[in-house]
Amino acid sequence: MLAPSHHQLISNLIESELTIGDQIRFSVTSNSMQHILQIGDSVIAEVIPNTDVNLGDIIVIKRMDDFLTHRVISKSVDGWSTKGDNNVMLDPPIQKENYIGRVRIVQKTNQVIVFESSKWRWANKLLARLGELETRAFFHHRFLRLPFRICSKGVQKLSMLNLG
Repeated sequence: MLAPSHHQLISNLIESELTIGDQIRFSVTSNSMQHILQIGDSVIAEVIPNTDVNLGDIIVIKRMDDFLTHRVISKSVDGWSTKGDNNVMLDPPIQKENYIGRVRIVQKTNQVIVFESSKWRWANKLLARLGELETRAFFHHRFLRLPFRICSKGVQKLSMLNLG
């Protein structure tokens, strides 16, 4: 019999041990949320009730034996539509039972981002809307997405500035 994969062991631990209020820490392994989340950044996510997830939140979800950390673009009764800020297309619909937690803090080499600040709550909602518009525009013509992508990157960079 084969030993379970690393992801399967983590998956089993998360499913059996995490409760509301618990936090998980992990390192980013893809650029799907670049520039806010980049490979090597340290992320702290907190388990909160799925009813407290808001538009624009960056959430951790389980997809098969893997984990995904993407932005909530829209909500429905059954779950959410999510998308990586650096991706064009929406992810397949996310069911509430696949939800793990919401990202609270990102620790970069030279910066800490706290998503609970009013600046980031505003920016995350705007980034969700721009992401949705980018995807819709792409379906009409691939170049129509560019203004939304440029605006998204501008909002990300402005939000990441420490303005005092």
